[in-house]
Amino acid sequence: MAKISAKTHTTTLRRDDGTVGRLQRMVAENPLYSPSHVMRGALLALSRLTDSEREACILAVAKGGVDEL
Repeated sequence: MAKISAKTHTTTLRRDDGTVGRLQRMVAENPLYSPSHVMRGALLALSRLTDSEREACILAVAKGGVDEL
């Protein structure tokens, strides 16, 4: 089992209404989920993509208008 690292960093994210709704729906899927878990899971998922896949995903969000979920 992987060692759980200390939680010493706090981050603030700006989210639009669409992002807030998607995050709330994901948290509602499982009582063990928290917004923090979902966001860390998203970072883990991004880290598993190839460089070009990750770049495409991040640039799509940076351009705005991403509402696939």
